[in-house]
Amino acid sequence: MQVLKRVGIASATKISGVIAAIFGVLLGIGFAFAGGGLGSFGGLPGWLIGLIGWPIIYGLIGAIAGAIYAALYNLVAGSVGGLEVELE
Repeated sequence: MQVLKRVGIASATKISGVIAAIFGVLLGIGFAFAGGGLGSFGGLPGWLIGLIGWPIIYGLIGAIAGAIYAALYNLVAGSVGGLEVELE
């Protein structure tokens, strides 16, 4: 077993942001189907907000959360020890 001592904050931010944006796309598709009849927001149709807005919002929130998590992991792993992972 290897011990993961540190996580790169930039790489964790990118990965978390992309994964969250993918979830945002899935939710955006659902919102586009449901929001198509909900009218508009700021002059834009509801389905367009669902397909564009949700992935952007989720991606940003995911990136911020990933950066915070990586920074906290690095602080805690320094004193408690890191995760044990098996690598080949």
